[in-house]
Amino acid sequence: MARRYIGGYYQTVLDHYHFEADHLAKTKGYEYYGKMSEKIAEYGTDAVIDYFVNLQVSGTPEQCYEKILDIHRRTGNSHFVGVFSYAGMPCDEAERNMRLFAKDVMPELKTLAINAPAAPEAAVAGAGTDVRALGF
Repeated sequence: MARRYIGGYYQTVLDHYHFEADHLAKTKGYEYYGKMSEKIAEYGTDAVIDYFVNLQVSGTPEQCYEKILDIHRRTGNSHFVGVFSYAGMPCDEAERNMRLFAKDVMPELKTLAINAPAAPEAAVAGAGTDVRALGF
């Protein structure tokens, strides 16, 4: 289901932005996105979609919990925003996903003692009241 729906969503992103072309590589400020055309040319669209799908949280409740913990270990995040519906998924399936997550994963996540990462707090302290220093 992850490949079908999350992959289906990402296919719409690739189609919409025409990532297979190199136009973004030549657009000031979008050079990073231009690298997508290189990756698609090198690995193929299916591999790029699989890579995106594997970045997302999906699977059994246990797999979702472990993936969220792995993301936290690598990024130091203090919050998680779940997406339970992608690419034309029927509403009843999205609701089932959300309810299963709330029943089996969320209680386990709530037992974790996770503090906000230090970097954003340090950036705010150093920025004073000027939020432009944060990139906004």
